Amino acid sequence: MEKIVAWLRQPFHLLDTVRSRWQLVIFCGVFGCVFLTVFKPFNMSTWFPEAETPLFVIITFFSATGMAALALSQFAFRALFKIELTTRISFLLWTLFEFFIISIAAHFINFIFTHHPLFDFNEYLETITYTFLVLVLPYFLMILFLYLQQQLVVVEELTLKVAQPMANENISISDENDKVVLSLAAKNILYFKSEDNYVLLFYQIENKI
Repeated sequence: MEKIVAWLRQPFHLLDTVRSRWQLVIFCGVFGCVFLTVFKPFNMSTWFPEAETPLFVIITFFSATGMAALALSQFAFRALFKIELTTRISFLLWTLFEFFIISIAAHFINFIFTHHPLFDFNEYLETITYTFLVLVLPYFLMILFLYLQQQLVVVEELTLKVAQPMANENISISDENDKVVLSLAAKNILYFKSEDNYVLLFYQIENKI
C-alpha cells in the first residue's frame, strides 16, 4: 500500500505544455472517430434507426464534440480553476473528471440524434460507460507516447552533458612533485601504457602521435 501511495505522489509533467495537450486532444478525437467508424462496437449501427444522417457523419459529430470537451477541460477549465497536474494522483483524478465532461457532451449529442429524454439517468449511465471504453485506450496510449518522448529527450540531454565536457576538458599530467608537465584535451589522449615504474602516454596532436 505504501508503494502505491508513493507511486501516486510522484511528479507528473507530461501535460504541462500546450503542444502535449493538443496532441492528446487530436489523437483521442481521431482515434475515436476511426475506431467507431471501422469497428462499430456496441451494436452502434442499431443506435440511430430513425436518423436520416449517415452513421459516419454522426460518429464524426460525436468525435468532434468529444475533442471540444477534452480541449475545454485541458485549456479552459484548468486555467479557470488553476489546476496544476503536478502528481500522478492529480492527473488520474483530473482524467476521471474529463471523462465525466466528455460523457455529458456525448449524452447531449445522443439526445439530439435519438431524441431520448435529456435527463434519463439510465441512458446517461450507458453513455458514460461507452465513453470510458472508447477513450481509455487512446488517452493512455498518448500519455505513454508523451512519456517515451520525454525519456528520449532526457537521454539526449544526458548524452550531450556527458560527451561535451569530455571533448573540451583538459587533463593535466603531474610528476612526483605535483608539477604539471603536460596538459592535453581529453579527446587527444589515445591510451596509457605501463612500463615498469613508468607510464607511457600516447596522445595525438595535429594528426601526429
